[in-house]
Amino acid sequence: MTKTKRLVGLRCVKVVQLKATNGKEMIATAGKIFPGGIFGKVEPEGKSMPTEMTQVVVYKITKNNTTEQFVERLGSQKPWQDSQILAFCRDYPYWVPGTSFLLEAADGTLFVVSTGIDAVVIGPFDRVKTYPAVVGRNIAVLKL
Repeated sequence: MTKTKRLVGLRCVKVVQLKATNGKEMIATAGKIFPGGIFGKVEPEGKSMPTEMTQVVVYKITKNNTTEQFVERLGSQKPWQDSQILAFCRDYPYWVPGTSFLLEAADGTLFVVSTGIDAVVIGPFDRVKTYPAVVGRNIAVLKL
C-alpha cells in the first residue's frame, strides 16, 4: 500500500478535464475573458503550441504561506500555457476568481498568473515567490 503525500496547507477541492487547445490564444489579447484588465508582465508570452486534453487538480489554500512554499509542496508540476489558462477560465468560470496558475514563458521563465473576478495579474515567479498565498485562494495544477 502506497501512502499519499500530505500537502500541508492545501486541500484538493476539484478535479476537472481540460480540453485540448490549439495553442494560439494568448492572455495579452484576452480582454473578453478579463474585461477588468490584464496587469503585470505579459511579455514574454507563454509557450504557444497545441495541447492535449488533460486533468486539472484545483487545490484550496487552507493555511497561509508563501507562493514558493506551495509550489514546493506540490512538487514537480507541468507549467500551464496561455491557451490552457484561458480554456480553464472559459470552461470553469466558477473557479476563476482567486485562482493562481504557474505559466512558463517561451524562454523558460516562470510566471504566476492570478485571476480575480474579471481581471488577471501576471508576475515573474522569482519576484512573487515570497508573496503570501492566502487562505481561501486556489492553485490549479495540471496533472502530469
